[in-house]
Formats: sequence, C-alpha cells, structure tokens
Amino acid sequence: MTNGISPDLNDAALVQWATRQLGLDETASETAVRAAVRARLAQDDFLPALRRQQAVQLLCRADRPKVLPPLALDDEEQRLREEIDEFVQRFFQLGSAERRRQWRALQRQCQLFPPLAARLGALEAGLDAPGTDALPVEPEARELAEQLQSLFTARPAVRPGLRRSLLKKLEPEMDRWMAAAWDFRAKYPPLVALDARFLEQLANWKQRKKQQARGRRQRIPVPVESSSTGGGSTGWGGGQYAWLVIVIVVGLLRLLASGGGSNRTTQPPTFQSTRGAADPRKMDGPPLDGLFLQSDVLRELEKKRPVDLEDADELRSAVQAGGSGRLTVEEWRFLLLVVKTPALLKDEVRRGLYANIREKLQPRKEVPLRRDPDFPP
Repeated sequence: MTNGISPDLNDAALVQWATRQLGLDETASETAVRAAVRARLAQDDFLPALRRQQAVQLLCRADRPKVLPPLALDDEEQRLREEIDEFVQRFFQLGSAERRRQWRALQRQCQLFPPLAARLGALEAGLDAPGTDALPVEPEARELAEQLQSLFTARPAVRPGLRRSLLKKLEPEMDRWMAAAWDFRAKYPPLVALDARFLEQLANWKQRKKQQARGRRQRIPVPVESSSTGGGSTGWGGGQYAWLVIVIVVGLLRLLASGGGSNRTTQPPTFQSTRGAADPRKMDGPPLDGLFLQSDVLRELEKKRPVDLEDADELRSAVQAGGSGRLTVEEWRFLLLVVKTPALLKDEVRRGLYANIREKLQPRKEVPLRRDPDFPP
C-alpha cells in the first residue's frame, strides 16, 4: 500500500503527486521537469493538460505551497477508492492486528472524502472478528461463516438483496439450514455479530413464511360453508361483509332520494369575456351585494354624529333615495369604509373619490322634452 496525500499535507506527498502526473521519478530536478514538458508539447498540441500544468507549477516553484492542487483531489479520491476495494477483498485474510493497522492508515488518508470515510467506518466492527484461518470446521457452520463474511464486507446498500438471494439459494434444504443457524448462533457469537439479521431471518424462516401466508389469507376473502343451510350450500360466513352491504344500500337510497334516476341534465356554466360586455353591477335589478352594502352604510350613518361626518344627514338622505343601483359594489364598499372611518377623507385622492360618489347619489333632474312645432301634441 503506497503512501497517499493526507490531510496534514507535506512536501513529499505533493512532490509524489506532481511527478506521477509527468511520469518522472520523485528525485527529478527542475531541469528534468522542464525537459519532460517540452518533449510532450507537440503531443499535447502545445497545450498541456491542466493536471500537468499544475504539476509543473508545483515542482518548479521554490516557495512550494502547502496546499493540494484542485485536480489532485479527484486523483487522490479515485486512488483511495481502489485501495479500499483491495483492502476489503482481503479483509478477513489479514490478521486482526494487520487489519487494524491498514484500516487506520486508510482512515487517516480519507478524512478529506466523507463517502470513503463512511465506508471505512462500516468496517470497523469487524476489525477483531475471526479471519478465514479461524472458521469452524463443521461444513454447515463454515459455509454460514463465509456467507456472513461476504455480507459484512458488502456495501450496506446491497446487503438486503444479497440476504434474499442467499435465503432463496438455501430454500431447498431449509430444515437443515434452520437447524444449523440455531446451532451457529449459540456456538459462534463473534461471527454472528457480522450479520445477525441474516441469521435471524434464516433461523425463523418458516415462522416468517406462516406469518406472510396468514396476512395474505386475511386480505383475500375465502368462501366458507354456511352453517344455516344444513351443509349443502356455500356462502360468506360470519357476516364478514355486512358493513359493505349496508354501505351499498345506503348509497342506493341516497341516489334514489336525490332523483338520480331521472333524465335531468345539468347544463355546464358558461363564461363570457368581460371585454365590451355590460357591467353586471349596472344591469337591471341591483346586485345582492349592493343591497347589503347599502343597508350597512345606512346602519353606520345612524351611529354617526355631526362631529364625526359633517354631511352625515345629507348622505343618509341621498343613500335612502338613490338606491343601490346608483353605485358599483366597489363604490359601496369605499363609502362604507369612509363612513366607518371619516379620517380617511384627509387624503386628497380619497376626498375626490368621495365627492364623485356623492355626485352619483344626487337625485336626477328630469329634463322636459322640447316640443317639435312640426308635430302637434
């Protein structure tokens, strides 16, 4: 296992990465570095790759920075991932002391990479577990131990699928393997800790199958012989679906009560564009909102004193005589707001709106018709 770039960056680690990018030895001089770059210029189309540019800058500077070049992070993560995969493959072939030593070395280098650190953290529980040279000698126990070791070193995301595959593989001789699992759990606790969940599923396999079958039977209705007919006919026993019959009957009664069987059809609502159309607030017959708002305005005016609203009496007479069709719903709402809060009229814009509304509420003057002399009355 080679030494990599650790979080406590040192000069040797940086030189190791830089010379690896240029294909040089770690003892190469600055002259050799420049010569290697010139020799590859034509091959690189006179534009060296960014990794080699950073390597040259690192090796040819006297004040070499103690920071990791950006692209070196990607290279280092890939290198460490490959070393971890190799370590996992011979995890249980190593003795516990050597296993822990290599694990600590990798853990120190992976502090910059959380996914790799988490992968190593999952392996910590098996550092002191028995290796391949200390497995049981009984055939069934040894095979179970090997399966537990393979499950432990697998990635956590794929373990459930591996458990299902192993259980399906052992299913033809499940009675023998269930007995072996119970015996294994009693004799080899250190190995059981590698994947206790798999052994629990194997030891209680039949019980779990019965529970699953019982759950399926509860979800699927099963016809049973009726006890009320002397034995010949079959039916749904125990009033199991009485509630369903009640719901259906109640639904039918509601449908009949609402006239669901008639041939009446409901016309869908129609919508018209408001552009160029008559304002519904000014159509014949005042809107219901206007009537309510007119009553609200009159009720508020009854509460007002002359000091609150100077023209309260005149406004009351105009509102009573004008009718709700004189104003729009928005204008009635504004008038109600002004009556409730006369201080709003201190604003010039609101005073203008109020004056406009007062003018609309004034009684209309009838203009006499002019008599045409050509047409006698």
